[in-house]
Amino acid sequence: KTRLFYAKQQLKEALDSLPENSQFNLITYNGNPKAKHWSKQLVKATKKSKDRAKKFIDGMRADGGTNMWSGMGLGLKMKSLVYGARYDSAVDEMFVLSDGAPNLGDVIDPVEILELTTETNRFNNVRINTVYISSPHEQNPENNTLSPIDLMRRMAEKNGGRFVEVEG
Repeated sequence: KTRLFYAKQQLKEALDSLPENSQFNLITYNGNPKAKHWSKQLVKATKKSKDRAKKFIDGMRADGGTNMWSGMGLGLKMKSLVYGARYDSAVDEMFVLSDGAPNLGDVIDPVEILELTTETNRFNNVRINTVYISSPHEQNPENNTLSPIDLMRRMAEKNGGRFVEVEG
């Protein structure tokens, strides 16, 4: 079983736990030049939309890289219009599932990704939870100043979230 298998499993469990009055979206950032939304906007967490998302998750394939900053930047830009509110507001919580080893995109240095994420999130106050998918064959790209597990742990700590490690 691969890390992607465990990431899919965790993601499906998270979807199952969402109450119907919440909204969600999925952002993929593996192997592509830019991160991609599953939906153009947040989606109500109905059984039908959760089932659609699970089919999308089942179809996900590893494309050979982790463009983490692209995904983080896109996620932190997401807005939601709450019923009765006058203006959009940032989403309140984000879950990041990753091996913590960015190796693609404009920004690949883990320290820089951590700083950019924390600075971008300073006014949004999005709680960022991280799920680190570990492996006995740990990949830590050369010259990275933070190990993958430290990046994921610190991202959660600096952004009010929880860190979870899943062995892959």
